[in-house]
Amino acid sequence: MWQSTVRAGDGKLDNIQVLRAIAAIMVVFVHLDMVEATLGLVPFGYGGVDLFFEISGFIMVYTTMSRSVSPTKFLANRITRIVPVYYLLTLVVFALAIAAPNLFRHTSASLMDLVRSLLFVPFRKNGGPMQPTLFVGWTLNYEMLFYVLFAVGLMFKRYRDGLLFTGAVLVVLGALSIFAPFGNDLADFYTSPRMLEFGIGMAIALVHRQIADILTRARISDLVLKAVLAAAIAMLVLIPLTPNGTKLLAMALPMALPATIALIAALVLQDRGVRIAPRTTLVGDASYSLYLTHPFAVQALQKFYVRLPPSPILALLF
Repeated sequence: MWQSTVRAGDGKLDNIQVLRAIAAIMVVFVHLDMVEATLGLVPFGYGGVDLFFEISGFIMVYTTMSRSVSPTKFLANRITRIVPVYYLLTLVVFALAIAAPNLFRHTSASLMDLVRSLLFVPFRKNGGPMQPTLFVGWTLNYEMLFYVLFAVGLMFKRYRDGLLFTGAVLVVLGALSIFAPFGNDLADFYTSPRMLEFGIGMAIALVHRQIADILTRARISDLVLKAVLAAAIAMLVLIPLTPNGTKLLAMALPMALPATIALIAALVLQDRGVRIAPRTTLVGDASYSLYLTHPFAVQALQKFYVRLPPSPILALLF
């Protein structure tokens, strides 16, 4: 999810970078709620997180399956890529909460909240949502648990046994969501069906070439695959806008299906040498930075926007 580029023996996976770009842009639209309200829209783009999680599961397997990586090196690599920018922006939010607390709805200048945020420990913010100081960092709490589980899997003598261990734990955590709530914030947070999405991505890394061979033998054309990819992305956008969208989002699995289809289609096209929207790969390379920093730009824009007379034309421009 958070690697700037995806490389292995076959070179850079441009199509994955395109999916990253799409996912990051989708998340930006989630937080344009004030502007979207003028147009009679509800926030959309929640499926970007589901796509991110599946990509993350895929990348962890894809980048480790052909070379020996120690658990320590794996975690060090993940921390090096994720922590510095996240820590910097978290401290910026903390400083802003001290200097201008009226800018925030739930965030306060709590030293304990800051420590828990920096340690990736989920907590309920002032009785509100389960979010760290930098609110979009809630996804990183899931990511860090996945990285720890994957690192434990790397301790196994046989690589596949380690993957089975990690996948099994993810399945158990996802399945336990059936029995939630448990009355404990940490248990409720981590027993989420979204944990299964990391496992789905891992499985895709193992079988996508076989799927590509099957689709080639079935004479599924590139044009059909592109149409399927476009339809899957459209589903990720539209499902939350349906009458039961909120309920489907909570289940997560209805979002996992189109994310899975999109990821497989993009990879099969990559295997065939077909690049989708190559000009957007730079956005994909910057997806982590875009994900963490967009709230600053979006919130500033919307605070200015609400001072203006409501206008659909202005809303479209913004």
